[in-house]
Amino acid sequence: MRIPLPVLGAFLASLVSAFAAPSSPPLPRNSLYQLESSWKLDDGRQMRLVELRGKPRVMALFFSRCDDVCPMLTGQLKALEGEMPADLRERTGFVLITLDPAGDDTTSLRGYRRRMNLSKKHWLLARGSADDTRELANLLGVTYQPKKNDGQIDHNGLVVLLDKEGRIVKKFTGITDRKAFLALLRKTAATR
Repeated sequence: MRIPLPVLGAFLASLVSAFAAPSSPPLPRNSLYQLESSWKLDDGRQMRLVELRGKPRVMALFFSRCDDVCPMLTGQLKALEGEMPADLRERTGFVLITLDPAGDDTTSLRGYRRRMNLSKKHWLLARGSADDTRELANLLGVTYQPKKNDGQIDHNGLVVLLDKEGRIVKKFTGITDRKAFLALLRKTAATR
């Protein structure tokens, strides 16, 4: 059976357009999502930061064996999540990136997720290379010292609110005023 050339051409054109990825507008120049780094999630998938595009993100750097700032900070973020109206919770994501990529593999990140009872729907836990982690920490303003003999890493407890395009909206040293944070998050989520 011979298919007429115009019919075949139309079919191929529709096939190509059906599988062509829709083009997204370019990222703003000041977007963290411009970084080319690759991050491994606790479920084993690889991710680039640009994949976070589309909704506000609450981001913090941590490590799973931390016995000081990290559990407190994660607790504050969980309390914040619990106080969010359901519609805002659905439009927001939480991202924890380890400061200890050598010590925090996917198994330890999954263990932290279980210990802290972090939902897979709203929380991403990730690790990158030491260089990529340092680059992201510098851009966020997270300071940290190399691991000590006891396995601890001295670091500040910054929480960073990112808009839908990966731009820093505001940095917080912990979340002491959840109402003010939620108001800013609501405003950020409403921005187009």
